[in-house]
Amino acid sequence: MKVLFSATGYGQALIDDTSAAPDAQGVWFLATGTPVELKTPATESFQAALKKYAHYNGIPDFAWYEGWGATDLMIKGLELAGPNPTHAAVIKNLRGLKSYNVNGLLPNPINYSPIFGHDLPQQSTWVMQAEKPGFVATSSKPVCGTDIPGTSTASSS
Repeated sequence: MKVLFSATGYGQALIDDTSAAPDAQGVWFLATGTPVELKTPATESFQAALKKYAHYNGIPDFAWYEGWGATDLMIKGLELAGPNPTHAAVIKNLRGLKSYNVNGLLPNPINYSPIFGHDLPQQSTWVMQAEKPGFVATSSKPVCGTDIPGTSTASSS
């Protein structure tokens, strides 16, 4: 193989696995959220919250990013629904959310009004390469792409 990518695996668990880490050196992994190695305000806030609330000091993996993003979106929906939120109000108000990026962790803001519950018109990810003692971003910008022609995605209009 000339290039090996893994959609998951970026995170502290791989670094700490003494049997797998040596074999992972040079392998490229995808990070759907801004990698902590970029040290942005969003990643620093994310890591500070993980340390404070979960006592976690490592590189967050896919599950940490997904859990954090889902919880943040749920909280946003509850806030938008007002002091006495209902299921319907949460959904209605999230559908009105025009720019959401998990406080800077996502590469592109999501406009939930046309695509709530559907495929995004563009997907972006960072490519991370495993190197001792952790990961290195191949770029400070994510790699982005759209659906293959002929497949469907939510309309942005």
